[in-house]
Amino acid sequence: MSKSSVNYTHVSKLHTTSIGLQQKVVTKNPIKPKVPLDSPLYSYENLIKSKEMQIPKPIVTVEDPNLKTYTKQDKQYLIKFEKQFLGDVSKHIPNDLFDNILVVNKDKDLELTYDHKNNNCVIIDGKMESGRTTLLKTILLDHYLKNESVIIPFPDPVRIYSEKDNLDSFNDQYILLNITRDFINTIFLANSEETLKSIKLKNNYTFSNVNFQIGQSLKNKERQFIKNENSLFDLLSLRSTDEQVGLLLDAINKEILEIKEKKILILQDKFNDLIINGKTEYLDRNSEQIDLVKFQIPNMLLNFIKLNNENFSIYLANNDNKSSKTLDLAVEGDLKSINQWQESELYHENILNYLINYETGVKPKLVTVNNANIAEIKMLMECINSTGVLDRSGILPAEVYHLAGNGNIGESLRILTQWLR
Repeated sequence: MSKSSVNYTHVSKLHTTSIGLQQKVVTKNPIKPKVPLDSPLYSYENLIKSKEMQIPKPIVTVEDPNLKTYTKQDKQYLIKFEKQFLGDVSKHIPNDLFDNILVVNKDKDLELTYDHKNNNCVIIDGKMESGRTTLLKTILLDHYLKNESVIIPFPDPVRIYSEKDNLDSFNDQYILLNITRDFINTIFLANSEETLKSIKLKNNYTFSNVNFQIGQSLKNKERQFIKNENSLFDLLSLRSTDEQVGLLLDAINKEILEIKEKKILILQDKFNDLIINGKTEYLDRNSEQIDLVKFQIPNMLLNFIKLNNENFSIYLANNDNKSSKTLDLAVEGDLKSINQWQESELYHENILNYLINYETGVKPKLVTVNNANIAEIKMLMECINSTGVLDRSGILPAEVYHLAGNGNIGESLRILTQWLR
């Protein structure tokens, strides 16, 4: 059901949710970026849809430490997280052109470890198309292959603050039902069955059984989860009713915080989008925009950062070069300058309170990805060219590299143009 409220200067369209709260209806779709007609990606997308691309996919492997390959199995694992990296328009290029993934290993020496006495997370920064998302995927895949961590990939913030979804509430927090279900399923997909079954529950839980039917025994009306008997795998496998989605994620959150058997890896792409958009497009009963930190999923992530559990490793990648005074103040850790700021579009004190510990000075660590150098770019192109796929597909090396998402695009295209001449 939709309704409109009108004042003298503005018409606001609102969507009534399941609990009477309201959400602004936006006509634009911010999730998938529009591809310009003059972009190599546009011609590439048309090309892969045509019969011309029905050619054998080469497997390119290299031994040079400046380049890195992922196997077909690695690629299939990463494809599961498309919704976590919605802004990564380059994600299809290695999937369609090669049977594996070939990238410039330009960040192999980047210092990504951190001391919990000084830092509570690592924020990956860099220029547009510098490979921030690619590095985040590398971290994700490396931890999965080592099988030493429970992996928690958080959803794209754009989905949280602007995607239309059914809204509910739980324990003074707001829940986006479909996004929360996707999030729980992504945790399930990110980890091996063996890993999840090795984590025994530390608490007892009771949920309604969505498969219960009239005529069955009343003992089937509920699902019981017993500590030290059931596993995290069992909890993540549960199908929940709308009324219990928030309860289920709360139970998962509680179990994650008590895991001792393995380390915990937390990831999110475009993190500064979450910080900059302190308000969501959802409205409460008073038609006021709901604060982002009042939603269950972002609150869960920010709370992980604030708690700074030594068993946790948290890696967050920024989006583009958007300015956020909240993030700047957190990274700088200048407590005197923090007190001088007033709430604004660039600064949200409630979010800053999660990012920095005023007593200990613990703050986020900022690292900047490297731009690919000339030698690395030439080596990448030579490896691709040696397979013959460029001749068969008709794709120019510049287009392939443009889509590779590794290195500053403007500089890369300039170098490639000179090299190809």
